[in-house]
Amino acid sequence: GYIALVLGLACGVRAGESADEHNVTYKSGIAYDSNYFADTNRLSAISLRAGFGLNGKVALEGAELRYSLEHEEVRLPRYRFANEHNTIAVLGLTRRFSEKLEWAIELRGTRSDAGDIFLHLPEEDIGYRRLDHKLEASSRLGILALGGKNTLTAGLASLMKGKARFRPAYFMPTRLEANEALLSLKAEHERPLAGGEA
Repeated sequence: GYIALVLGLACGVRAGESADEHNVTYKSGIAYDSNYFADTNRLSAISLRAGFGLNGKVALEGAELRYSLEHEEVRLPRYRFANEHNTIAVLGLTRRFSEKLEWAIELRGTRSDAGDIFLHLPEEDIGYRRLDHKLEASSRLGILALGGKNTLTAGLASLMKGKARFRPAYFMPTRLEANEALLSLKAEHERPLAGGEA
């Protein structure tokens, strides 16, 4: 869903034209952590990571469209229940109405399919997997006035947490954490001191 949204909107804005900037990235690596799950069990683990990204921007008449798509795979040979499949899609639009007025909006979607430790026993480890989704929307208005730059920002975030599915399946799927919603409002005023001179 996120992939289709980003690629569909980015490609549909200008049919037959390429983006002003277009980048494809790839990364891979290996890491060792002495306390991978960051808890009192202090379980060490080696993780293998690989990911790719696609980002670009399209210049429109008086505006700029930005998009990005990132996906990462994390493998833990010792704790397979903690493998991760993470995807982040971002779509943003910035419109400049004049030299003193600018408006921007950004939509972000995150899909996280990951795992964690539930019980560490001498004979075996019981972990769980959970599929979470996070949707974020923000809008920013920038105005040059009162001797500086004024910015008003409003943001809304919704985190939808899935049920924990245990590995091995000794317990029924259970919701360990509640969903979360956050509304943020911020106003800033920035101006140079002493006329911007050192």
